[in-house]
Amino acid sequence: MSTDLNANVWKRIEQSRSEHNVLEHPFYLRWSAGELSADELSRYSGQYRHATEALAKLCAD
Repeated sequence: MSTDLNANVWKRIEQSRSEHNVLEHPFYLRWSAGELSADELSRYSGQYRHATEALAKLCAD
């Protein structure tokens, strides 16, 4: 891979990463600031469980 192409690939990866940075999502910003209600955290944990189970299954296969 040429140096220019390699640099372009990394630039595009970084651009995509910055556009979709979960830590900059309003939910996570509120979480970091301690502004989420117990109900919001409960609903989040209930949904997050499904994601972690799916990821564990994917990694096991």
